[in-house]
Amino acid sequence: KADIKVFLHMPYEQAKILKQGREEVGDQHEQSVEHLKSAEVAYIELSNKYNFKTIECNVEETIKSIEDINKELYNYVKKEIQD
Repeated sequence: KADIKVFLHMPYEQAKILKQGREEVGDQHEQSVEHLKSAEVAYIELSNKYNFKTIECNVEETIKSIEDINKELYNYVKKEIQD
């Protein structure tokens, strides 16, 4: 059983933006807006059901920097380990 469970939530709209700059073409699932929406809903439900700490990877319409997400994740894990 995991001691610490974290869900990095990236809304599907922002995930699509991130994929636009990539050279490789996504598979059928990655190209399907409906699949991305359904996957996001499923992961949110699972994270709530199993008490994952959710870290939002965006602020309103802006994607957070990797450094900001890393800092939030690091601080959460550090606090959990110390408690």
